[in-house]
Amino acid sequence: MEREILTAEQVADYLRLSRKSVYRLARAGVLPAKKIMNQWRFERTQLNEWIREKEEEPMGV
Repeated sequence: MEREILTAEQVADYLRLSRKSVYRLARAGVLPAKKIMNQWRFERTQLNEWIREKEEEPMGV
C-alpha cells in the first residue's frame, strides 16, 4: 500500500486550520511531520492516528 503524503497546505485544509498553525504545530512536534528538503510533509495515516488519539484524551488535557 502506498503512503499518502500531504503538504502543509493540504493538511491545513484537512484539519481546517491556517497554514501558519500547521507550520507552528509541526515545528513544535505536536503534529506528526517530517521536514524533507526544507519542506514539511505529513503522512495521512499518521495524521488520522493523531486525530484519534486527541479524540480519546480527556477534556482539558
